[in-house]
Amino acid sequence: MLNSEISERRNNALRALKRNKTKTLIVLLGGLFVLSAAALLHYFLQDNLRVFLLSVEILSWVLMWEAFDSFFFERPQLHTRYAFLVKLSKAKYKFAAIQKTDK
Repeated sequence: MLNSEISERRNNALRALKRNKTKTLIVLLGGLFVLSAAALLHYFLQDNLRVFLLSVEILSWVLMWEAFDSFFFERPQLHTRYAFLVKLSKAKYKFAAIQKTDK
């Protein structure tokens, strides 16, 4: 019973790591795409629409920061948890009987 529960938690941690990697990649690519669009807009837009361009640039940096945050701050925590669960699932357990003492 204990081993199956640990294996399930280990598998959940591995899935969380994979989701984190996928999320990071999608958000980073989205940020780069929006930044590319901002560069094109900068080239083609007139001066009276610069506020819109600035908003698009801010959006791109927010997306890229989210990818950075996810990869460099969330991922190490997820990896540490996964590594702990892998070690725990490979551990050998010995259960000792507890003797009750009368006082």
